[in-house]
Amino acid sequence: RFAYYGMRAILVLFMTASVAAGGLGFDVGRAGAVYGTYVALVYMLGLPGGWVADRVLGLRRSVFYGGILIMFGQLSLAVPGAKLFYLGLALIIFGTGLLKPNVSAIVGELYGKDDARRDAGFSIFYMGINLGAFIAPLIVGWLAQSDTFKGVLEGMGVNPTTSWNWGFGVGALGMFFGLLIPIAQIPLSAAAAIVLRANLPTAVASTLVSNPVTYAPLYYAAYRIGGAILGDRVRMQAHSSD
Repeated sequence: RFAYYGMRAILVLFMTASVAAGGLGFDVGRAGAVYGTYVALVYMLGLPGGWVADRVLGLRRSVFYGGILIMFGQLSLAVPGAKLFYLGLALIIFGTGLLKPNVSAIVGELYGKDDARRDAGFSIFYMGINLGAFIAPLIVGWLAQSDTFKGVLEGMGVNPTTSWNWGFGVGALGMFFGLLIPIAQIPLSAAAAIVLRANLPTAVASTLVSNPVTYAPLYYAAYRIGGAILGDRVRMQAHSSD
């Protein structure tokens, strides 16, 4: 929602801004038509997106792939000029069609039909959506139009008129961090799980197998430190035997 509502906040302004100011130079009528078509298609594709989730991909894969499409759509909008503008909108449309209806269904599946926590769960879910919708225009709008940020870009030797594209780019960054959550829940392969369970305490191995991406840096650090300590002991024993 951060990515979606952030880009919506500046989309018409970006289209109607002059080319010299980093925009597309559209007139108001053309910009309104593009914006209206875009928003309509975002909501209309929720129906085929739900069908794809039910019949082809499943809920979680649909949400994950939809997030990837949205991220690449935001990155396309972050490219200066109009070269990838319509491609970016199309990717966001298809991505939102996969993500929007199915993420709500996933929340619904967390609870049984008679579970008293169901309403509270949806309240938290929509609170998160509304929080993202509130914060996104502030951050994206500041990046896109703030004279302060344009001054920062100019000081870095970057064309300040690209501030619009930085506004779209931060939406892609937010989507990327959102995608890390399902990635971190991907289980290890069966072979890797067998190796971990054979060489580590049961509790540690179970944690790593169930959530490998999150704990992989810790595992790698422990592996390197343990290897260094073991290597030192082997070298000390070799010296003592000499």
